[in-house]
Amino acid sequence: MQREVTPVRASCDASRAVLQKMARSWYGRAQVRRVQDSDELSFDLARPDFAVDLLPFKDHPRFQQLDERDLQRVLSSAWLAYNSKTLDIESGIVSPFCQDVLAGRVPGLRDEVSQQTVSETLVDESFHVLLTVNATNLTRRMRELPILLPPSLLLRLTERCLAEFAEEWQRTLARLAVAVVSEVFISDYLLLLSNSDVLQPLHRVAVEAHRRDEAAHGVVFRHLAKVVFEALSPREQEFFAAMLPKPVRWFAAQDRDIWMAIFRQLEIPNTHELVNDCVVRHDREISAIDYSGVVELARELGVTEMSVGMDAFQTEGLVA
Repeated sequence: MQREVTPVRASCDASRAVLQKMARSWYGRAQVRRVQDSDELSFDLARPDFAVDLLPFKDHPRFQQLDERDLQRVLSSAWLAYNSKTLDIESGIVSPFCQDVLAGRVPGLRDEVSQQTVSETLVDESFHVLLTVNATNLTRRMRELPILLPPSLLLRLTERCLAEFAEEWQRTLARLAVAVVSEVFISDYLLLLSNSDVLQPLHRVAVEAHRRDEAAHGVVFRHLAKVVFEALSPREQEFFAAMLPKPVRWFAAQDRDIWMAIFRQLEIPNTHELVNDCVVRHDREISAIDYSGVVELARELGVTEMSVGMDAFQTEGLVA
């Protein structure tokens, strides 16, 4: 029998207080007010554009046989792929949810503080788009690397999922789930890049500026989710509970189409086995991904106490 979840008013009030604090602190913390554009003079041609250790196939024999020229082109392409996924998250996932909030379509977020916090987040995301576009264009120009990439797997799966829902409220809550998971995950990934001691210095500056904002966004979206969840009907809560764990795998999955497009355009032969081996292995290793932030949020919401919520998390392999 399904266990009914009663929202905790005190928790919602605490979340609203955190959102108000985040809104008031934006003028002091937002990187859009601090980082200046960089140019070609700051680009170090001798430094790699991406860290080898972050490639999914770094230990594959076929990859280790690449000569230095192809290795550097793959690393530059990996940086472009990272930026492409970032653009998809900011423009295709987070910003549309922010627009839902500003349009008054999200339960619980029609108050002044929520509107201000989300408006500030939207400014941050627009700045991240600008940073990412500039970083991408500069790398293409400096490396003479006209790589064209398809939409990321995360965006493709998100759009496919949204297309299955007939009701606008379903699409709104699905966008919230994907946005929350993306904001929780992206900060950790950005930390790996910004801490790399081999990465192109200019890239590290851009990534660190992005990471500082996303660290705040992770807090914002966790509390937005709590406020929204309390305002939902039992039916809507069940839907969100079922939806929340799905983007965990979507975000963490290796993107076969992206890598195949890269190797094809770089004209590096015999890479199908390399890509396929690593995609299959990675997708089996959900235990290696730190998804504890999403599970913790689900527990705070009471999602894992709902039968539908527990079933969804067990299906995705996120709880025992």
